[in-house]
Amino acid sequence: MIGMNVYIVGREDHAIDEVGIPMLASTWVGDRQPGARDSVEIGTDVWIGACSVILSGVKIGDGAVIGAGSVVTNDVESFSVNVGVPARKVAERFESDTQRSAHLQAVHGLPS
Repeated sequence: MIGMNVYIVGREDHAIDEVGIPMLASTWVGDRQPGARDSVEIGTDVWIGACSVILSGVKIGDGAVIGAGSVVTNDVESFSVNVGVPARKVAERFESDTQRSAHLQAVHGLPS
């Protein structure tokens, strides 16, 4: 679930390194070919807390939790709990691979 006021922000929306081009006239992300750092990948069963910011170019793994007010600047491991500015892993959501597997089976309605 994505909480209230979650922002997904492009980190390279404008070319800031163009010599002689004022910032207002710099190349915008929509005027160039997309790159790897232009997208965000969010896995299944992810919880993103209110007022969080997700920068482009990151992957948030299945079952991850992002605490409210966090700023995600790097990839987030599956089933990890991440908080802060910048977001850092502080815990695991489940203690074992068996619990993770059982959880995914239940979430997707698969037989155990």
